[in-house]
Amino acid sequence: MSGAMSGVILHWNGKKWASASPVSGVGRIASLVSDGSKGLWAVADGTRLLRYRAGHWSLAALPQRTGYKTQINALAQVKGATSVWGVGTLTAPVGGDDIDKADVIVKYGR
Repeated sequence: MSGAMSGVILHWNGKKWASASPVSGVGRIASLVSDGSKGLWAVADGTRLLRYRAGHWSLAALPQRTGYKTQINALAQVKGATSVWGVGTLTAPVGGDDIDKADVIVKYGR
């Protein structure tokens, strides 16, 4: 298979499925959760977040630490709250093939 794959989200309107493609250039979409305020968050390609609010999708940058790459593996929303939490890793190359890795937790909202 050649070419880049794009992620797609399908929406059920009660009668049929309709494509609701989020943002061009997104390959893998994972860990879709409610934001507790009529919106959604999802992990895009492990390195960005997608946000759905008021009928529109947008990309949200992950917090970065100089020299490290932030990757989010999963999202969760605490019941009754309007915050979304993500867990993942910070990775950085260290001399040749060695990799320095640390766990990371991110929080969006209140």
